[in-house]
Parts: sequence; structure tokens; C-alpha cells
Amino acid sequence: MAQDYDTVVVGDDTDLLVLLCSLAHNANHKLFLKPEQKTNAVKPARCWDIQLMQQSLGENVTDYLLFVHAILGCDTTSRLYGIGKPSALKKVQSNEHFRQQAAVFNSSNATYLEIVAAGEKALVSLYGGKPGQTLDNVRLHTFYQKVSSSTTCVHPRCLPPSSAAAKYHSLRVYHQVQQWLGVTLPAEDWGWQIHDDQLVPMTTDLPPAPVYLLEAIHCRCKSGCMTTRCGCRKYG
Repeated sequence: MAQDYDTVVVGDDTDLLVLLCSLAHNANHKLFLKPEQKTNAVKPARCWDIQLMQQSLGENVTDYLLFVHAILGCDTTSRLYGIGKPSALKKVQSNEHFRQQAAVFNSSNATYLEIVAAGEKALVSLYGGKPGQTLDNVRLHTFYQKVSSSTTCVHPRCLPPSSAAAKYHSLRVYHQVQQWLGVTLPAEDWGWQIHDDQLVPMTTDLPPAPVYLLEAIHCRCKSGCMTTRCGCRKYG
């Protein structure tokens, strides 16, 4: 529509802003995004000039904005704990290695193995690792650092994801980016599975801990493990 006259898109979803900044190029007329006006709002809703946003962000960001939005968490992908989108935008502006990985996710011809490899490299970069490191290695060193400096228990959520978990996260990121780009892919091939007639994310293909450790951990139930008071049942 913006090829023919000035256009205002009205909506509240962040995805709308991301999609417009990423995909709405070469419009002949002005293009704006305006959130719905709240009933009790005193000030008018902010109106985003998409062309000015694109100029401000620059091509290095707009070309890879879909990837940044998806890998850090959107409606269909998990959020990475402790990493905000502003820091990722700075990374894509300044880090050529990170942009190379993002470019793989924009390709409609990328293979399963290419996506898994590029996703791990991108996550290593986001968590401050160096090229050539594995995500499991970064995770282990992060754990060492937190244990040596913390006075409380180190929660797993504070650590980078494992390589096995990152694999399926990367596949879902690629599936979502391609959906935004207009390429339809079967979700079951890209990090999703059917369970009770619903699509649910695959989290990992490894057990939560080594078998010998799982066998050593047990509850102390004396009257049967029938309720969630049982630690084993509670944690599955």
C-alpha cells in the first residue's frame, strides 16, 4: 500500500515493528507504525516512522533484525536468560563473525547441519566466547566463574544453554525467520514435534544428567509416590 500513498499500520505487537523495519524497503510513500491508543492514556501513542528507523539502524542491523529478534526470543522461540536485545544489536553492528552466522539463517537453502553450526557459533558470540569455542565449553567456564565468585547456589538458568539444547533452539529460530520471509517449512523438521495433536518444542536429545547420577538421586517417600510431594514425580 505504501507504494501508492502514505500508510499507517496500527498494532501493538513488537513483531510488526521488526517486520516493517526488516522487509519494507523501497516504498514510494511514507510508512508508519502506530500502537493502539489506550483508553485512559493522557499522551497520544507514539508513531514510528519506518524509513527513519531503517536509516537510523543501518543495513547491518535491518538485514539481520529478524534473526536477532528470533534467537533472543519471540512468540515461538525461547528467551535467552540475561541477554537483552540492545546488546545483540550492538553485536550485529560491530561483529562480522556474528553477521556471518546470521546470514546463514536468512538463506532459504541452508541445511540442517549449517543451521546447527551457525546457531552455536552465534550463541557463543552472544555469551562472550571466542570463535572456535563450543557452547558446552563456554557453559562450563561460566559455571566455574560463578561458583568461584558467588555465595549462593548457581542456578542452571544463569548459564548458557548446552549444545544439545541450542541445536533445537537454532532450528526453531531458522523456521521462524523463514516463515517471516515467506518460506513455508514443515515445523516437525525444524525443532518441533507433535504431542497430543499439538506442536511442542523439542528441548534436547540428551538426558538431564548421567545415568549413574540419576540412579543415585531418589526420593524419601514412605507412603508411595502418588503426589507432587514426591520430588521424583515433581521433576518428572
